[in-house]
This record gives sequence, structure tokens and C-alpha cells, in this order.
Amino acid sequence: MRRIVTVILLAGIALTFLTVYYFIYLPQQRALFNARTFRVLNQMASNFQDRIENYGIVKKYNQVSKSSPDSIVPVSELDLLDTTNNKNDSSRNARFNKIFQQSFGKSISKVEEYRADVKLIRDSVQYNIYKKQAVAKIT
Repeated sequence: MRRIVTVILLAGIALTFLTVYYFIYLPQQRALFNARTFRVLNQMASNFQDRIENYGIVKKYNQVSKSSPDSIVPVSELDLLDTTNNKNDSSRNARFNKIFQQSFGKSISKVEEYRADVKLIRDSVQYNIYKKQAVAKIT
């Protein structure tokens, strides 16, 4: 009789631990795993969306640079490598920045005239670059 009670008590204790494990601990772990997975999936989707938007910006800037190319700055005009000049570094940097910005002309301000629209079609991305009323499609 004593052995039967001992076996029943051990089975009851084991069954209690298994019940707690399967009905409380595992669902909590599954919920945490799913939450982490959805966070990772959300981050991946956000990264993919950012990548697509950045490609659209690149396409837009490419269209602007085709329509109004930058001017070439000759190295002789920069005079940055001449160390015999007694100019200090800050004035050389200021001169370089001025010449460099002038080389863009008005193409920087023209970027705002364009807009890039993105369409996801099956497994490809289509970019449409618009300038006011005119449409220039780039795929």
C-alpha cells in the first residue's frame, strides 16, 4: 500500500511540474519569441522601405545631373597643393569650398523641382521621376 501511495504522489508531483511547464512556461516563451520575431520583421521591412526610398533619391539626383551637368574644376584653379604659398589652411579650405560649391551651378536647387514615385510591381521596383508637369520615366 505504501508503495502505491508513493508512486501516485511521485506521478502527481511530476504531472504538476509538466502541467506548469506546458500550460504556463511554454506559452510565455512562445509569446516572447513571436514578439521578437515580429520586431525583427518590422525592422527588416523598415530597412527595405528606406532602401527603396534612397534608390528613388539617387534616381532623382541622377536625372538632375543629366539635365544640368556640373562644371569641371581644373586643378590649377584650386591651388591647394602649393605649400610655398603662405596662406593658412582655413583660407585654403574656404577657397576650396567656394570653388567646389560654384562647380554645381544651379543643379542643387533644381533637385527640389523633381519628385520620385515608387511602385512595387511583383518582384521589381519601378521609379518614376516627375518634373512639375513633364514626366521622365526611369526604370
